[in-house]
Parts: sequence; C-alpha cells; structure tokens
Amino acid sequence: MDVTVDYINYRLNKIKKTAVIDSLARLDKKDIVIPETLIVDGINYLVKGIARKAFHLAQIDTFIAPFSLEEIGEYAFWGSSIKSFIRTGNGCPLHVSNYAFAECKKLERVAFNGPVTLESCAFENASTLRVLDSENIQGILRVFTFRGCCALKDFDFSNSLIYIQIGAFENVELDWANFTNCVNLNFHESFLDALKSAKIYCLETNNVFCDFAYHGYSVIPECDDLLPF
Repeated sequence: MDVTVDYINYRLNKIKKTAVIDSLARLDKKDIVIPETLIVDGINYLVKGIARKAFHLAQIDTFIAPFSLEEIGEYAFWGSSIKSFIRTGNGCPLHVSNYAFAECKKLERVAFNGPVTLESCAFENASTLRVLDSENIQGILRVFTFRGCCALKDFDFSNSLIYIQIGAFENVELDWANFTNCVNLNFHESFLDALKSAKIYCLETNNVFCDFAYHGYSVIPECDDLLPF
C-alpha cells in the first residue's frame, strides 16, 4: 500500500505496521522532516527505512529522520544536493547501504545519534563532509567507505569498531584521530596513509598502539581534547 504525506511518498506494510520512505512527491521540497509514525486510516505505522534511490539526484538541503529509522537503502541520496542529515534522539541500530551518500558534493554534516554500520562506498566522494559523529560507527569500515571525503579531518574511532578495510579512507588526510576507546581494532595498512599528518591519540594498552609504533607513527597516549567541531 502506498500513501503520500506532506509531499513524501511512503510504502506501508499493513502486517508489520511499518513504513518505508519511497520518494519525493514534490520536487521543490528542500527541507525534509520525517515523523516517527504515520497515521493512516486510524492505524499507526512506524517509519523504519529509506528505500533504494529514494532521493537519488534530488535537489534537497536538509533531511531530519526519526530515531526509529533502521535502514538507508542503496543509492538513497546518491548525487543529491543534501547538506545535512540528522537522525533525532538516541536511535536504534542503523544500517547504511552501499553508495547511500556517495557523490553528495554538498553534504557537510551527518549525525546518526546512535549505533550505525556502514557498507562499502557509503560516503564515497562526499567531498565536503566534515562533521560526523564517527564514535557511533560499529563493526567494519568497508572498502572505499570514505574515499574522496577530503574535507573530513577529525575522526573518533569507537570501541565497537573491529576492522578498517583497504581503501576505506583513500584520499583522506586526517588531522585528528582518537583511538583511546578502541578495544580490538585492526586495519589494512593502506589506512596509515590517512594518518600521515594526524595527531594520533591512543592508550598504550590498546592493540593499535603497537601497530602505530611499529610503522613509525608517534602516538599521544591520552586524549583530553574535544573534537574541534
């Protein structure tokens, strides 16, 4: 079942009582605020996802998603003019699919506000991205996740991150990298290219401390700084 609410098209699942954002119904809508629930024919539908290519090449500025959002589909915002994406509250685990924000040349700020996993090329060539609550990223940073995000300078690596794959930070040069919360992080050696000019913060008890020392990188053993946003 399909429905349009406030110029946004949704797909409804009557059995699960959930809704997926499908597309824009009015192309001149620039600032989008998605509610947590839709009420259709007296039934509440929880907004859980954004469909594949939902805002592909769309001319939008801001997107505010509810904390109930769990899935952003492949190419959901690919090549769009989005400047900021914010998920409100302290949300449930969020999965961001391949190329979801790739080629978003105006994207500056992303706030997940809850645990998130990213697939390959999720932010590839989002060249203006500079503010990201990276401490919420979990699991594996996959191939080319942040390739070409040349404005991204500060990164707080979470204690739930376990591996950084080849090319995840290709053509990125970080200024500030905090590993003090990492417990068991491993990485492909290509990741070191992103740290050539970075201040690296890492506890001596963390496994990555020895990895950095082995490759000749100087490490600051404590981090009292806040992310310089």
